[in-house]
Amino acid sequence: LQNSSIKDMIELTEDYPAACYEKLKSGAVDIGLVPVAALTGLANAHIISDYCKREHKTLILGAVFEYEGQVFRFSNFSGNYYRDIFPRKPSITEIPPCSINGILGVLTGIIGNLMVSELIKVIVSDKIDNILLSYNLNNNNLIEIEL
Repeated sequence: LQNSSIKDMIELTEDYPAACYEKLKSGAVDIGLVPVAALTGLANAHIISDYCKREHKTLILGAVFEYEGQVFRFSNFSGNYYRDIFPRKPSITEIPPCSINGILGVLTGIIGNLMVSELIKVIVSDKIDNILLSYNLNNNNLIEIEL
């Protein structure tokens, strides 16, 4: 982003999930870009998603598990949202934490880049659909699904 004209259009800040929520709530930011791993570790994992849907703020989430990664973009506030797709927090047996299962750094980099590309699409083209991008590192397959 440093060498792009987009850098003049946005202010990118980093913070922990609770601070992201407070910034969204106060109006200090209008788009949430949050790793799902951070959300699923919270007791109230849906708090940021619920707030973004209610206040019509775009939310972009990313997750990795073994050799696969997903990116969610929620911009259509009347469509399916995070809680509709994941009504409950997965158990530790369904999705073990990174501390048990490990994580591939290269996959997190790919998913992070996809998250930023979705953010750029929202900024420059007003994308209003909800999508899931699913990436498989084993075969370099990328699938886009409308939610």
